[in-house]
Amino acid sequence: MRHIFPGALERRIQYLVMFCVFSMTLVVTPWLSLDPINLPKFLILGTCGLAVIGNLAPYLKRMINSEAKLLAYSVLLFLLSLLVVFFLSGSGTWYQIYGAYGRNTGLLAYVGLTLLLISVVFVSNLSFSKKLIWVLIITGMVNAVYGFIQWSGNDPVNWNNPYDPIVGTLGNPNFVSAHLG
Repeated sequence: MRHIFPGALERRIQYLVMFCVFSMTLVVTPWLSLDPINLPKFLILGTCGLAVIGNLAPYLKRMINSEAKLLAYSVLLFLLSLLVVFFLSGSGTWYQIYGAYGRNTGLLAYVGLTLLLISVVFVSNLSFSKKLIWVLIITGMVNAVYGFIQWSGNDPVNWNNPYDPIVGTLGNPNFVSAHLG
């Protein structure tokens, strides 16, 4: 895909995406909030989503007219469908915006994830892919080490969870195993 952003903007978005992936994977706030796993990840996703849209907005027309116009239209259709459900659903407004407590999979989360998706598609290249893989390897190593600490019974955080003792920084053994896999 040809580049549609200036080089400096493309690099800024790439680093923003890598920061978002790194921090959303590792940040937990066990001593600061009632929801120490989902809330900080949700806040990081929202902040990164806003930063991405702020950087991409001036180039929306270029993105829609690019080689990836099918993706751009699909994303716009997805966002439109989210808004239709939001306005026509009988569910509570706050529930739809934020999602269920402890899950945070509401409208804001899907909009943030969609913005990250489209930004990754438009700034991807071989160099970025290699860097992103290294971010995933590093976060996987951190979760593996933390998993061993949890498994050995030396976790400094007294987690209240019904799962295995190994929940890593993702709050669920299934999520940690998927990330490590």
